[in-house]
Amino acid sequence: MEQPYEREVTCTLCGAKFIVTSKYSRAKRCPDCRRIIDSDREAYNKAVMIEEAARRDRSMARLDKLAREAKAHGLSYGQYVAMLKAQQAG
Repeated sequence: MEQPYEREVTCTLCGAKFIVTSKYSRAKRCPDCRRIIDSDREAYNKAVMIEEAARRDRSMARLDKLAREAKAHGLSYGQYVAMLKAQQAG
């Protein structure tokens, strides 16, 4: 029967010693530091998702505005955008 594996590792952030029970573990941070990092990561991911949603809303608002303008001119969206590009080109 094989002996349980344990080794002591020093946390790279706080310097605390902790026990690793897996022979193949690559743990570098103690459970307390890992918990803090994970909570920060969740906050960061949430902020990124909110920003992406806001950017998507802005682009959809622009698209809706162009579609309404095209309809007012009696054109399809594609025709209207082509006309705008032709006017910009000159």
